[in-house]
Amino acid sequence: MKKIVSIVLILMMMTGVFADTAVPTLYSELPFELSQEGDIFTIILDENGSTGYTWSYVVNKEDHVKFISDEYVSKSNIPGAPGKHHFTFEVLADGVSTIDFKHHRSFEENSTIDTIDVLVYKNGEKVFVEENGIVTINEPVLISEPIKSGVVVSEKMLEMDTAIQTIDGVTMVPVAETLRALGYDVKWVSETQSIEISRNAQWTSITIGKNAYFKNRMAARPLSAAPVIYNDRAMVPAEFFNVILDLGIQVEEGQIEFNEYGMSAYSGYIKEIKINDKGVVSLFLTYEEGAEMVDVVIHTSNETTFVQGSIKVGDQINALTSMATTMSIPPQTAGYIIY
Repeated sequence: MKKIVSIVLILMMMTGVFADTAVPTLYSELPFELSQEGDIFTIILDENGSTGYTWSYVVNKEDHVKFISDEYVSKSNIPGAPGKHHFTFEVLADGVSTIDFKHHRSFEENSTIDTIDVLVYKNGEKVFVEENGIVTINEPVLISEPIKSGVVVSEKMLEMDTAIQTIDGVTMVPVAETLRALGYDVKWVSETQSIEISRNAQWTSITIGKNAYFKNRMAARPLSAAPVIYNDRAMVPAEFFNVILDLGIQVEEGQIEFNEYGMSAYSGYIKEIKINDKGVVSLFLTYEEGAEMVDVVIHTSNETTFVQGSIKVGDQINALTSMATTMSIPPQTAGYIIY
């Protein structure tokens, strides 16, 4: 049955079922002035050198963004009058980088009073210069609100006293009941408000309220939310089961299934979002593979995808998807969890 579903999905992608009919409008409120012409752009920041506070910058990828010049401009001829500092850069190639600005006294340690993190992204002729993480659109594009009817393990619906919940925009799943049905040993440690999880050679530990997840005793990593207690049950974000435990995940009609099947995973920046008249939201994702930027289109919907919060153009996201992709350029696939 699942093979048939995958084949139908591929045919739908290839025959244009996912064609777009609407594109959200991009806007942002930047904490700086921006002048841009093609690949050359200027960041303009308020400055008053008479106070001793000036702006400085660090380009994180100089092979991607090149500094050209900086100039202090004041409308007054009076010495010490406030003005604006112009920093001009050029984007050299496709990719993503950041420029870190800080407002400080260069002669005084620990004097920073303001910082700005600028994201510079280019793909083909498209160049975005935005405050990192502040790119928005006219309305939230997609917040996962599917009907969550339950959890399926080995094609059997689990009977649980606490259902899947959306908490602060994140799909959270009861961890103990789900994992015990999958053959894991789950132990609650009341002294540390933590849970130890193990099966054969696998081991991990989670702590309530702490967004730090361990995988086989490796360094902790954050997910879309920290574990929480809801209705006396510990809940974890849905992606935990794949990212930390390597379980397969599928979503159908808002119902989540855990299995041993493989999944694909992508991590990159959303460069475009399109929505068709059937409500299918397509994310045009670009990610770094070797020395090149590669594109993939991820199709989502409220029935087949859990989106952990809202997403927008410019966001860096992780996507857990079907392993089935089209042979088109760029390839297309179905998304199950976006976080």
